[in-house]
Amino acid sequence: MPETGTTRCPQCKVAFHVTGAQLCAAKGTVRCGICLTQFDGNENTCADPQLATDHNDTESNQQSEPTATTEHIETPLNIASEASGIQNIDVGKLPNHQQLDALSESWRSEQQSPAEKSKPGTGAWRGKQWTMFLLLLISIVVLLMQLLYFNSSNLSLDERYRPALEVVCGLLGCPIAEQRDIHLIQSNALVVQKHPNRKDALQLDMVLTNRATFAQPFPGLLLQFEGLQGQITAQRKFTPEEYLLGALANISVMEPEQPYRIKLEIFSPDSTAISYSLTVTN
Repeated sequence: MPETGTTRCPQCKVAFHVTGAQLCAAKGTVRCGICLTQFDGNENTCADPQLATDHNDTESNQQSEPTATTEHIETPLNIASEASGIQNIDVGKLPNHQQLDALSESWRSEQQSPAEKSKPGTGAWRGKQWTMFLLLLISIVVLLMQLLYFNSSNLSLDERYRPALEVVCGLLGCPIAEQRDIHLIQSNALVVQKHPNRKDALQLDMVLTNRATFAQPFPGLLLQFEGLQGQITAQRKFTPEEYLLGALANISVMEPEQPYRIKLEIFSPDSTAISYSLTVTN
């Protein structure tokens, strides 16, 4: 008869009788019929206090006193007849280690509580978190672009933001306001004299200079005549289209620090006008 030994489950500490032939056929692998743990039967053998050290005496005791060994084993298992012993051992179709690991992981997943299975942090939940984050980021970018588009004209008047806005609005097509500061446009050498060809007209000569660091449109010009008491007796406002004539007709902006000579012709005011002034306006 094949040699019979005792092995103990390392998980639940239940002892089983196994034969050497069974261990050899299963390559030493044993599955506990109580907790389904798989372990190496050769490495987890245990001594039976009722078995004699002599091999012949052991076989004799097993044959003559079958109940003596079972009294000291917590849960005796007859591998040949008990269904709770080493279950599903097919000598010709023993599962490999990968299949055993898969079965073990499957059993562990079945033992997880519903709270553990529903715990956030799984791959699906992380995917949803990333999707929500990207949607939020896109919404913020779209909102910022809308604010930039509708406020670009006002923001472009600030020297701190204008260089960056010129680049961004060049790509997005948002409007940029023209830089303009009429306080930096100076009028010099204003001379009023009689018109050489008409007796009822006057001729004005002046020089306009843009003192700003940026180019800006030509301003409007307001000419006023005042009487003896400081009252305004006559006035005339000129637009750039009215005084940009001749060589200046094709110029649209005033370059920085560039003087422009302007000539104007007006009808002579009445005799009460004794002084005049020129003001740069929008």
